[in-house]
Amino acid sequence: MKRKDLTRVKFKGADGKEYIILSGQQNSEIVYEESGISDAFLNFCCDAQIINNHLKGSYCVNYTITKEEFFAVIDILDDKKKGDINTITSELRERFYKIPTVFLKLIVQVYLKERECS
Repeated sequence: MKRKDLTRVKFKGADGKEYIILSGQQNSEIVYEESGISDAFLNFCCDAQIINNHLKGSYCVNYTITKEEFFAVIDILDDKKKGDINTITSELRERFYKIPTVFLKLIVQVYLKERECS
């Protein structure tokens, strides 16, 4: 069964704030941030589902880093490395070794999508 792409889906958090999913799929891993806040910290969730406009997941964690901080690290890589998701992820892994690889890959996907659109 194909998983539903949750990218750009908004939902309400337990704190009453609105969040937006940056990348991820239903019943899988997602990365999200507070909607409309440019320097919002990133959140990560496993087994993510949106039920009644709220996020449900088996494991959710917040990292005190923004997507712009990740993007700044990626931007300094040479152009050859910027084209491959696995290469970028391994470069990020060296700097952000405490963050799961699956999460780093989601951030790289966000970076590549935004780079395509600009």
